[in-house]
Amino acid sequence: MPMPNIATLRLGKDSIDSIKKINDEKRGVIEPPFQITVECTQVPSSFNDSYYTLVWLGSDNSKGQATEWKQGFAAIGRVISVERSGEFKDTTQTKVSIGYIFPEPISRIDILREAPTAYYWASAMPIIGLEDRANQTIRIIDSSEERCDISALFYAFNMVTTDFYHEIDKVYQDFKETFNYIPPSPLGDGSTLNGGEVVETENEIKFKTGYRSEFEHNRIVFGAPGTGKSHKLKEDCDSMLAGNFGACERVTFHPDYSYSQFVGTYKPVMDNNSEIRYEFVPGPFMRVYVEALKSSKTPNPQPHVLLVEEINRARVAAVFGDVFQLLDRDDDGVSEYEINTSEDIRKYLVKELGASQDYFKKIRIPDNMFIWATMNSADQGVFPMDTAFKRRWHFEYLGVNQNDSSLTGKITLGKGNHALEVNWNRLRKAINEKLAIDYKINEDKLLGPFFLSKKFVRTNEANDWIANPKEFIEVFKSKLIMYLYEDAAKQHKYKLFDGCDSSKYSSVCDAFDEIGIDIFGDGFRDLYEKQEV
Repeated sequence: MPMPNIATLRLGKDSIDSIKKINDEKRGVIEPPFQITVECTQVPSSFNDSYYTLVWLGSDNSKGQATEWKQGFAAIGRVISVERSGEFKDTTQTKVSIGYIFPEPISRIDILREAPTAYYWASAMPIIGLEDRANQTIRIIDSSEERCDISALFYAFNMVTTDFYHEIDKVYQDFKETFNYIPPSPLGDGSTLNGGEVVETENEIKFKTGYRSEFEHNRIVFGAPGTGKSHKLKEDCDSMLAGNFGACERVTFHPDYSYSQFVGTYKPVMDNNSEIRYEFVPGPFMRVYVEALKSSKTPNPQPHVLLVEEINRARVAAVFGDVFQLLDRDDDGVSEYEINTSEDIRKYLVKELGASQDYFKKIRIPDNMFIWATMNSADQGVFPMDTAFKRRWHFEYLGVNQNDSSLTGKITLGKGNHALEVNWNRLRKAINEKLAIDYKINEDKLLGPFFLSKKFVRTNEANDWIANPKEFIEVFKSKLIMYLYEDAAKQHKYKLFDGCDSSKYSSVCDAFDEIGIDIFGDGFRDLYEKQEV
């Protein structure tokens, strides 16, 4: 496929409306594209509607003063029409459809900082060139000229904006030929310049980035229902990403979840021309993996986290497949062992990361990629994990009474002689003790502090009374009593609810409305009073 025609479009003080329109628009792929109109002189005669434009936000003054916007390449568009009024110096009206906007404008300094070798091969281009002084609005990029390599410029864009290749391919497939480019060294020896130091080009992708964290790379948080496992991982993720530019992706496993969903597979997709084609569609593991490797190429690698909810609801050995081998990490957090990649994955990695296919014949997990998961072994429908799989994880247990100090809500349950002022946390502990002592129920089936969501036990600001008692009672019946009746105490439900008719779940709920905690039978009030909160 030949390289598409590309020109630069510099917007200045005569195009303030277009600058503001681009600057105020959302970032990424623009659907549908919007149009800008530029009037200028000295437009090259060969410039027509076959061209793409790299749109540069320039200055609104000639005094070198700062602008409200960052100056740099801000968008990519397709020329719709070019209407000339006469000679070269006469005004020409150009209409451009903007289909992609960078996360933020990319300046010459950005390119020099993130992709110095690539900049060398683009250093004679309009606007960003080392010796460029011209100020025409529209200038054609002639890739046949020395140091005017479009592939090098796009490589630099992808280094500055790590998702550039992926995003631009969604809207302009003509640029796909540039995605496999690796900038050769100006020294001619297969190396590249990085901050003045000569290094191997493909070593810009690093598995050992030097990123350090107090958190384990592979960790599983487990505990009884309502102990706050997901909340714990979210807090830790927010803490690690605070002040960073890393990212977190969350996925929930289920019994039908598969390797192809987790890692990726070929799928039919529809392009912009509504035609069906097949391409490798990454799963959450591969998406996070690629983002971590992209970050590894930067001077300041950032953490990237894959959060797996309910990891043991799927057959983990089948879901992880050969990725299982990568979970063995060394002291630095890098996979100790490599795995071979399929051709599909190699091509995808080349497209996203810009190295050669040979470089991705074997892969490892980098030290800036974290895989965290939650697990509740007591749930129905979970699958066992084998010892070899468990050995590769750091397990953290959340106790059934851990972090319960914030539970202070009080409510009156029952009517008439059965009415009793009840502290929710004390009631929870009393139920747990009855389950554990009387019926030998395992701890992983007991009630954690957050078994009922915080919004249901929220208290009034003036006191510790539950703000919406009616809502609390309804969720207590529909969630907690149901859990005890159908799951945790299923084999003992007639004894557990011996203070009422326990022949039907609905009968227990009706009784709870009338007699409150006395549904748990004689002696339960004494057990309740013994609990410390």
